[in-house]
Amino acid sequence: MLNIILKIKNPNKIFEYCQKNNIYLDLLKDINSHFWMKLLETYYNKYIYLKNKTLSIKDYYVLLYYCELFTLLDEVKLIEKSQELLLKLPQIYQGDHIAIIHACNNIAIRMGISDVVMTRNTKEDLIYGLGYLVIYYLNNNGSDIFVDKYIEQYKHIKCVDPLRGGNYCE
Repeated sequence: MLNIILKIKNPNKIFEYCQKNNIYLDLLKDINSHFWMKLLETYYNKYIYLKNKTLSIKDYYVLLYYCELFTLLDEVKLIEKSQELLLKLPQIYQGDHIAIIHACNNIAIRMGISDVVMTRNTKEDLIYGLGYLVIYYLNNNGSDIFVDKYIEQYKHIKCVDPLRGGNYCE
């Protein structure tokens, strides 16, 4: 049964398969289990050295899976920055990995002219995933951050849209 699951690369399909068959649910829930490590070794062995020590194996695997889908797997700086941002979140929900990859691939972040300020907001239009993650591209004085509220205290950066990033001037 384990060999069948290891042939499934998509983490969402792995969860579906295990829930449908009521197998390995404990291994899936353990974010640092040997199961996730085996998947990492099977599909992304050459990227294991990039893993941040404090990020869970599961979250790193999911990050690499989506980086591969978006043809960003060889973007070492993006993978490193994505891990840093994931670690700033108090809890990681489904969809957060995609939002983080999107943020790290934004030209305003790549150029270093903006910082990422993340918050959770069910009322915002541009949210990602089940955790209602909203990412702002603002000036946070040189560091990315997750905040619970009071996003207004951060300064907008000239020529950077606060919700879409980019590099433009009016």
